Formats: sequence, C-alpha cells, structure tokens
Amino acid sequence: DFRCLVDSMAREGQINPVTAQRDPIRNDHFILLAGWRRLRAASELGWKTIRVSVVECEGECDAHMVNLQENAARRDLSTWELAAACEHLHKNFGLTVTELSGRLGYSQSHVCGLLLYLALPPIIVEAWKQRHPLMTLPNLQRLKTAGPGALDLFTKMQAAHTRREGKPIPNAPELLLAQLKADDPEVEAYA
Repeated sequence: DFRCLVDSMAREGQINPVTAQRDPIRNDHFILLAGWRRLRAASELGWKTIRVSVVECEGECDAHMVNLQENAARRDLSTWELAAACEHLHKNFGLTVTELSGRLGYSQSHVCGLLLYLALPPIIVEAWKQRHPLMTLPNLQRLKTAGPGALDLFTKMQAAHTRREGKPIPNAPELLLAQLKADDPEVEAYA
C-alpha cells in the first residue's frame, strides 16, 4: 500500500497537499496534522519540498478533528479505527455525538452505534479491531442487542463461520455444533 503511494507520487507528483498548523511556540515551524504517509513518501523520493495546506486550529481538539476528517476519507480506514478516534474525541475533549456526526458527515445513529460497539466484550472488540470477517456493522449491532449474551452469540457465530469456511473447528467437536444449532436456530444464518 505504501509502496503504491511512493510509485504514484514518483509518476504523478503530489496530488493532495499535507495539512499542517503553525507551531504556537516556534513561529517558523509547523506541526503536521494529516499526510504522514505522503510526507514519508516524499522523503523516500528525496524531495526537498512538498505542498502544504496550513490551517488554523483552535486547539488540540481541532487538530485531532482535522486528522480524523482526513483519515475518514481514506478507503482503508476501518470502522474500529473510526470508532476509536470518535471515542478519543468524546472522552478527552467532550465532543458530543451530534458534534462528531456533524463534523465527520456521518449520521448520529452511526456515530452512536460505533461508540456503543466499543463497549462490547473485549474479545469481540479485538476481533473487530483485527478486521475479522464476522465484524460487519450488522453483526456488531446484533451482538450489541444480545446484551449479556453477546459473548455466547459471538462464539456461535464464530463456530458457524468456521464450519462454513470448511476449516476444522479448534477444540469443538461436531456434537457441539449440533448443540449450538439446536440452542439457536439463527446459527443457520451464518452456516
């Protein structure tokens, strides 16, 4: 991915500027807010200068928001990364769901859902972070709705997914799968 960026910049130049703000302490310096990969690629190509868009930030919260807005435009930004950034802005700077959704261009229900999914059991959040194929937004919603039964439902979903993929289920005999199916007919939806 990074190699593609370097190759693209070598061929076509820098299409988008990096984003920076003036350093409040050293007036002749700048603080990079967004565009780390482009800066690294330019450095690897031996460029001495790059295009920079200088923005005025009202404080650290605005600087984080500028970074998140640019990252949200990336195609490979995961929903977990977006959720973690929203949680950081919410907890550390007091931004509300309404403020986050308005500034990022997402619905309030989407931002609220992302924040709620971070409260799922740690093993589920870790699977989401690692981009497990089961961790789609509809499945996260289903797990959140399951409340205290989220971990059991996740285990069932994993077993059905593993069976569907045709791989052996670690530490789970076929009898357990039959029991899971008997306990929850919706397991078939994932089989």
